[in-house]
Amino acid sequence: MLITYSAFDLTISSELGIGELDLFNDSRCVSSDVLISRAEFENPISQKIWFQSPSINQAIIKIDAQCLIEISSGRSINVKYGANSNQALINLYLLGSAMGCILHQRGLIPLHISTVYIDGRAWGFTAPSGIGKSTLAARLHHFGGCPMVSDDVAALYLIDGQPYVAGGPPLMKLQPDFAALFTDASVSPIPHPESNKLKVQPKNAFIQGIVPLAGIVVLERDDTQARGGLEIEPLRGAEAFMSAREAIYRYEMGLAMSSQAHMFSKVSDLATHVPFYRGKIGEWSIEDGSVHESSIVERLASVHKTF
Repeated sequence: MLITYSAFDLTISSELGIGELDLFNDSRCVSSDVLISRAEFENPISQKIWFQSPSINQAIIKIDAQCLIEISSGRSINVKYGANSNQALINLYLLGSAMGCILHQRGLIPLHISTVYIDGRAWGFTAPSGIGKSTLAARLHHFGGCPMVSDDVAALYLIDGQPYVAGGPPLMKLQPDFAALFTDASVSPIPHPESNKLKVQPKNAFIQGIVPLAGIVVLERDDTQARGGLEIEPLRGAEAFMSAREAIYRYEMGLAMSSQAHMFSKVSDLATHVPFYRGKIGEWSIEDGSVHESSIVERLASVHKTF
């Protein structure tokens, strides 16, 4: 039995139940953009490395010795697993790296951003792990009243030269103390040994479909900033180009499935059509509460008038 979901502005029909995704609720009969099938294997997986791309538009992801995910042509994902496989861990890779490959194969640009909706447009935050992009987006949602668009991965669409973004799974990955504030959410551990965050699925917090993208803020920690504050400035030229390169989700996978020229074109499109900003962010903890969120929201809402 196939269940049809919606994510990244794509319809996804799956033989696997994926509780992290929203069901596709359009009553019209539509064909699916992506099909997820499943199969069991009997012998241990022999693949030695975790990612391979045998040919253009083909990829294989290995999860330990318990699962293989085969992705092809931007339309097909085949999940092979054993009786003792961890379904939650499979879903983590399925909705992250595997869907990242799908977006690359479809010619879209997957972005490693956490995104909120402010004054009719989406603002994305990107940064190396641990800087606080998910935390900042969740702060603006929880304390500032901004709907979420994405956390971790989103898809960029260029329509008539204008940038739009569509979010993936409607969930956030947060530290336990902050996650505890979301009392109306479903909260569970992230099934990865290197993560101490929790998976938070709040009700009615995420916008579905595509929305205009105002810009991407590249966060960096700055202890001279007020606690919880954010100061932004535009990035141009080489800095904007390199920031665009770093903002692409699973760039190395896209490169393995295509070419240097193809990925250079993607980075150029991103840097050309999306404004990039440096965001200097101060330290923040749950004890700081909601001091700076309203001013950050006002700053981002008015930034296109400033620069």
